[in-house]
Amino acid sequence: MIIKFFKMHGLGNDYIFVNLIGKKIFFNPSKFSIFASNRNFGIGSDGLVLIESSKIADAKMRIFNSDGSEAEMCGNAIRCVAKYLYESGIVGENRFKIETLSGLKNIEIVKSDKKIISINVDMGKYDFSPKSIPCLINKKLINFPINVDENLIKISALSVGNPHAVVFVKNFDFNISELGYKISNLSIFPKQINVEFVKVVDRNHLRIKVYERGSGVTKACGTGACASSVVSCLLNKCDFNNDIVVELDGGILKINVNSNKKILMNGPASYVFEGKITYSNNKNFYINENKLE
Repeated sequence: MIIKFFKMHGLGNDYIFVNLIGKKIFFNPSKFSIFASNRNFGIGSDGLVLIESSKIADAKMRIFNSDGSEAEMCGNAIRCVAKYLYESGIVGENRFKIETLSGLKNIEIVKSDKKIISINVDMGKYDFSPKSIPCLINKKLINFPINVDENLIKISALSVGNPHAVVFVKNFDFNISELGYKISNLSIFPKQINVEFVKVVDRNHLRIKVYERGSGVTKACGTGACASSVVSCLLNKCDFNNDIVVELDGGILKINVNSNKKILMNGPASYVFEGKITYSNNKNFYINENKLE
């Protein structure tokens, strides 16, 4: 079977996108994500995003990590979907809605001289309840001490549409992948958890490193930036109702956490290339590639 795709990234958090609007899915997205995400033998990405028709929004987004698991939400991917929907003419207004597994997300395209400069996403409300994460400790975990390999680490666990554990650090002189994996796979998190290591630069500036369940260390994570900002505000390291610059390995997002628990995210999205791929019985090869930018 031939699958048409395009590749985009949000601050280096890159995904393969397939437009299935008005179509039925004709391949196994989990298996295809595992193959296509492979940076040596596939296309190379942090995962796969399907853009589908929606009965309750302008479009629906489904996300599959590079290990084939389906995720609820991705802040960087949804900005890419928004850019694609607007520039391809699928939506005609600069304000629209995208359906995700974590609910409807309100989108606003920000332009200057008719060119998209960034995308605003209303990420909804955060939730510290154990059920929303899920977490087997029946209490809210905010700066909660827990043993990881006999080392005491304080974590804050919450959902911002998908689950996150936020850990504040003074520096990054440790193995992000190793510690991130261990925290993500703690037995108290039966469905694993995304992990952010956060260094507070000042009250308006955070520097974070990301370990994503199902993908490993990534250049950026939009929901992780949101989760880190929420916890920073709650612990009085940053301020509610104020734009927070979140610096990731791939670039900068602006996050605003208001006093009503709502989170607003602003950031860019970029095309990489588009192409076609033959995918059948684990025998795969490229048909063509067309550079976009």
